[in-house]
Amino acid sequence: ILNNYLKMNTETSLLGTEKQLLNNQRESAFIVDKENNLVGRINIVDIRYYLREEKDKELETVMKVTETNIKKIYQATSVWQALQNIAEQKVITLPVVDGENNPKLLGVIDNNTLINQYFSFMEEIQKQRNVIK
Repeated sequence: ILNNYLKMNTETSLLGTEKQLLNNQRESAFIVDKENNLVGRINIVDIRYYLREEKDKELETVMKVTETNIKKIYQATSVWQALQNIAEQKVITLPVVDGENNPKLLGVIDNNTLINQYFSFMEEIQKQRNVIK
């Protein structure tokens, strides 16, 4: 689980979020409530589109454009299932939450980490096969 991601509170303004995304050179951020429960994901494109279409709305909160129906994985999710979720969602990262009934954001996992882990597993299986022969 990676900890180098950007998260914003549900009360953060769109302008503040846009500045944080640009300052941190990120295209998206995860949105959490006061208890650190995952609420959704927001991206810079949606913010800029909304602000262009809706003049004088910079102080609106991120919830105006947050995508709340996002895939997430749990600590116990298999590497293979996580890779499938990333492919289905066409994203680079997925949020990792504590559990189905406890959506506390623990971190994120990215496709490179998952692919490396998958190949490490496959390599270990191949080594074990070679020992058995």
